[in-house]
Amino acid sequence: MKDQALHEIIQLISETVIEVSEDYFLLPVAGLEEPQLRERNYCYELFRLLRNNWPSEMNYQIYAEVDKINHPIIEEQCGKIKPDFIVHNAGMMGADDNLLIVEVKTTNGVKGNGLLKDIRTLNCMTTIPNGYYASLILVAGPTSEEEQKQIMYRITNNLNNGQSLYVMFHYSVGNQALIYEL
Repeated sequence: MKDQALHEIIQLISETVIEVSEDYFLLPVAGLEEPQLRERNYCYELFRLLRNNWPSEMNYQIYAEVDKINHPIIEEQCGKIKPDFIVHNAGMMGADDNLLIVEVKTTNGVKGNGLLKDIRTLNCMTTIPNGYYASLILVAGPTSEEEQKQIMYRITNNLNNGQSLYVMFHYSVGNQALIYEL
């Protein structure tokens, strides 16, 4: 059941990014000629679109930026984290309740230490007892094939063994995300 739900949600995310419009993909900024990649702007619009497209028969819900500070189980093991999206059954911590944790980065954001922080979050949240079944890193913004290889290299070198991880590249407006399973 988890595998089927996970597959459906991964496909839903990959297809829903097509609907993210230009001004949420690249935010126009006063005083700058070129619009800018902004993770929060992109995430909030993607979350809205995912909620609108969420299958009514899905046994999990999606939540955005759920603050895990003071969570009686998670903060002790993973610290004060705030994942971009989580797909789970809220208020439950059983073996089948936590399906997918998602971190979003722009192509600018993957160059710094933010990517490593997100990987640590994903590593922890997928390895705690009854933690998340799988994780996803969604990279938004234009990337070359070489840049994608470098990003994948950084991710794979920092993963815990045995973790089910997907990486998506949403490289341009109006296109479906490329999906890789590691």
